[in-house]
Amino acid sequence: MSILTIYYCEMARPSIKQERTEEILDAFEICVAKYGVEGSTLEKIAEQAGLRRSLLRHYIGNREALLSSLVKRFINKSHQQSDYMKSLTISQPAHVLIDFLYNRSAEQNMFALTAQSLIIAANERDDLKNTLKIWMEDFVETLEDILRTIHKNNTDENYKSIAVGIAGIYSNYASLAPLGGLSGLEGPSRKASEYLINSLDESQ
Repeated sequence: MSILTIYYCEMARPSIKQERTEEILDAFEICVAKYGVEGSTLEKIAEQAGLRRSLLRHYIGNREALLSSLVKRFINKSHQQSDYMKSLTISQPAHVLIDFLYNRSAEQNMFALTAQSLIIAANERDDLKNTLKIWMEDFVETLEDILRTIHKNNTDENYKSIAVGIAGIYSNYASLAPLGGLSGLEGPSRKASEYLINSLDESQ
């Protein structure tokens, strides 16, 4: 095997630091979902990750650095979801968006639990509060852009109102979905969101 081939193989393979960082953030996310941000001690994170506490500092840093990295990853995941929703609805009807929002996977439930815990923690952290405000504003703007694509020739005010309504209904459902057994809530939530979207046709 040539030196050049070895080089490209090494470049393509995630580094140990990248792998450990993701493992630690996965563990932190699970702890945040279980215990909240303040209850997620370095000891609990290390135990969940199966690593020594000293390795948390080695690969990421102190607890504040851990939280900063988790928030950054949370925002990146949200942007990826937004991009995916936009790609889904470029040439598809509105129900494709609704199906995506209400298709609750384990990953989506974890995302919802992480969001709740971060929102609670933001009450004492202005920097986190501002980050999450921008996150929610971006989500609403994404919904507005999607609505403009699937329902053309309406007003900015209507797009905004419907987007806020859908975001509110979805956020309420997502915050409760991890409890499980909420099929009685899912159907009406989907129907209410679809009703809002369809109302754009009537308001033209």
